[in-house]
Amino acid sequence: MPSICYNCVCIKHNFGLPHLVSSPAWHRHLDQASSEEERQRIHKAKYQGLPQPSRGTGPRRQPARPKRGRQQISH
Repeated sequence: MPSICYNCVCIKHNFGLPHLVSSPAWHRHLDQASSEEERQRIHKAKYQGLPQPSRGTGPRRQPARPKRGRQQISH
């Protein structure tokens, strides 16, 4: 199972530049933030630039394609 990653912009680990971290690391970085302003920036950046999961209820289906081949000719 792939691990879930989040963006983090903490000052301690990457000088405020975005970096991907696991969920537990993201929470640690948030707890270690030096100010409320840094915490807010970390929260805001959490999902920025990451693909969002589909909110559909099931798998996506492709529309049916017409079959290729010989066409029947009626006389």
